[in-house]
Amino acid sequence: MGDMYNKIESLCKARGSNITQMCRETNISRSVLSELKSGRTKQLSAKYLPVVADYLDVSVGYLLGNEEKPATDNDSELYELLEDIRRNPDLRAMFSLAKDATPEQVRQYINVIKAIRGENTDG
Repeated sequence: MGDMYNKIESLCKARGSNITQMCRETNISRSVLSELKSGRTKQLSAKYLPVVADYLDVSVGYLLGNEEKPATDNDSELYELLEDIRRNPDLRAMFSLAKDATPEQVRQYINVIKAIRGENTDG
């Protein structure tokens, strides 16, 4: 089984989907993925790469193995919030103890700040 196929299958599962559903929703023939699964082809053609990447909310570079981790909207939001923290001395002081925090811990801290501000923290 090809590496790209495994990556696509894993990403589908992570989003609560599967290869068959992805093919149906993107109008990609299942045989295209079967070729990938069997190893007859090593990667999707340029025609399908952006379609699959968009469906899975990752970059084409990630699918090709040129990037270590898929970029997500949540990661972008987290990065923006971290930049805000770095620019604000009060927030920076509050988070100085959390410099080695995991992304999940940072999200929890952000939810605390949102709760203090009266913002919705359901996200």
